[in-house]
Amino acid sequence: MRAKLVLAWSIGLAVLGGCRFDRSPLSSGNRADGVKTDAAVTADVDAASGVAADAASSGDGGATAAVPADASLEDAALTDSDAAVADAAVVVDAGLIPPDSGTTAPPPMTGGLACGGSFCAFGLDPEKPCCTTAADVTSRAARAVDRCGLDLSGIPSSPYGQHCWQRDQLGIVDDRCPASAAGGGTGAEPGCCSDDGTCGTLNADHKLGCRHESGAAPRACAMQPGGSTCDPIGTFGLWFTVDAAWGGRSGGLWDLTDDGRGKIEVYVLAKVSGVDARTKRIDSKGRVCGVRLPPFYSTTLCEAYQPNFPVEVWESSKLPGLTLTGRYDCAANGCVLSIDPQTYLLGFDLTNPEAPWPGASMVDQLRCPNGRGEGCFPDHDDDGRPGVGVNLSTSGMAAGSCRNGRYMYRGAPLSASAAAIFDGVRRTDRLELGIRTKLGATTRFANNCDRGQGSAIAEYVNSRAAGCLVQPGTFNWPNSGRPAGDADACESAEASFLDENLPVYTLLAASQTPDSSLDLADRQPSRGPEVKAVRLGDVDDAVSCAEVRDAKY
Repeated sequence: MRAKLVLAWSIGLAVLGGCRFDRSPLSSGNRADGVKTDAAVTADVDAASGVAADAASSGDGGATAAVPADASLEDAALTDSDAAVADAAVVVDAGLIPPDSGTTAPPPMTGGLACGGSFCAFGLDPEKPCCTTAADVTSRAARAVDRCGLDLSGIPSSPYGQHCWQRDQLGIVDDRCPASAAGGGTGAEPGCCSDDGTCGTLNADHKLGCRHESGAAPRACAMQPGGSTCDPIGTFGLWFTVDAAWGGRSGGLWDLTDDGRGKIEVYVLAKVSGVDARTKRIDSKGRVCGVRLPPFYSTTLCEAYQPNFPVEVWESSKLPGLTLTGRYDCAANGCVLSIDPQTYLLGFDLTNPEAPWPGASMVDQLRCPNGRGEGCFPDHDDDGRPGVGVNLSTSGMAAGSCRNGRYMYRGAPLSASAAAIFDGVRRTDRLELGIRTKLGATTRFANNCDRGQGSAIAEYVNSRAAGCLVQPGTFNWPNSGRPAGDADACESAEASFLDENLPVYTLLAASQTPDSSLDLADRQPSRGPEVKAVRLGDVDDAVSCAEVRDAKY
């Protein structure tokens, strides 16, 4: 959780002098001179990942709404500095920003396209969304017809040619397949074994996934031990681990929350009920059964913030289910189950799930199938409040170098007051969030199909807050000495402060390292998103989410 506090010089020198040079377990302790602004850090991190930037900076000053030039307001999520429109007049006409406001627009985005009945992700210019054709399949730029893709021919000195490159192509990172120089991108593309059993390279710059070089002859992946076929029909637990990095917040004279890196974990229950003998396509349904987020640290305050999803979220009858598509095939490279990437909205609703993520200042103007504003936060956990409830730990300590070698788990401050140093601000320990993530997987099974592992597609983890509840007993000093009660809702300004400071994750692909602007102790190349699977029963067995979370992966 990012808490943005403004610290006065005198209070900081008096109170923080003994703790300023301690660092969290995630930090290297060697931050470079010239700390970047929140917006600059966010822009750098998101630009490195190829994902539209999320405006999580305080106040959303100079915000611009993103509306695709070829889509209506109802078709797109309105954002602030997430992206700009190709035609700025569209924004002005919509009354979202005044003319001549001095807004500096980030690179424009294009989108609003659907292929094969599914919305496609927007593209950051000069990327252009497109639908794949038979010619793209023949050239090996795509695996199937009418899938979401990108026309990358507009990139200067583009090595991609005149093709529609399928996005999010599935495969398993495999160093027995040769790597290649990135196609005009930021680094080498590691080798991977695609779900069609041939070698490719993992493209992270444009989210192409395990792609083949256009026109290149197929090269079979290395044979796997065993190779006998097995029956995939059954109920499985899937455990996704996603390597993420994020930038901290700055204010006053100090870094007030630390840059960080950690693993996001997602648990999914999948029931595979059939496989088409001709097409190898699977018939499967699923359910999200758990999400675990890494802690955040504030070395300045010697605090840690640990978000927790109550188990009741995953047992709710209102929780959206999953219709899983993909394929299953056994060949020389083993029995492989592929699950197509799918965007999942939890406690949030968008007409187009792939639209640019709305910034904090635009939520009130957001339109969705159930209305606008708070109506876009459905009560998926059935607790009578918008969105899904997420708790913050308020007891215990995390190991680290700050004050006596510990960080205290705390609720997040709800204002920028320097009184936070001596517990003089209201805090929140219960958040009401809307969340979006996109995951897919390629899992290679052992001979009996009871256990498997592989690589995953993870495109984003976004969050937006509908509101929050004040931590009981906390109060603002000196304005109000009345401690908050058990069910006091955050005031509008407090909820906005919280929403503006939610984390902005950069998800790391295989071989990627965190952005150079982040001050991190761990700068090792990432293994990328990974997945493990374990069989938990027959397809008709009643398997609980608790069993999925507790399985021995």
